[in-house]
Amino acid sequence: MNAVVEAQQKLISIGLLTNVAQVHTVDFHKTSAKGIRLWERIRDGEVRHALEGTALLLDKSTVVLVNTGAATLRQGTAEPLMLVARDEGIDMIKVASDVHAFCHLNWSSPRVAQRFPLALKRTDDELKNRAAQEIRRIK
Repeated sequence: MNAVVEAQQKLISIGLLTNVAQVHTVDFHKTSAKGIRLWERIRDGEVRHALEGTALLLDKSTVVLVNTGAATLRQGTAEPLMLVARDEGIDMIKVASDVHAFCHLNWSSPRVAQRFPLALKRTDDELKNRAAQEIRRIK
């Protein structure tokens, strides 16, 4: 949490944020101990994958979000992610909506649904590359 406050202060000092800007933090859980799945029961009683953008508000600070689903999955099941507010007063439905919108910023392959927002996907890729480099150095 201190890193977020320090970054906010730095951004204020260089003029990219005003001192009245609100900064909230939300935990982004890519995996869980138990595999979470969301299904949708349609009118005839059939059960299918939930549609992309489906969000389930578990409580005022926790939401499960499906970014890939019935319209884009050809096989397997959607893997929802969970978003948890770290601060009070965060509108988690708006957070889920923003995260889902960021998953559509997929310039490299616009017809493929993305589970994670582009910034997180690219960060994961970079961290995996660096970890592989470190492993090679250790050997």
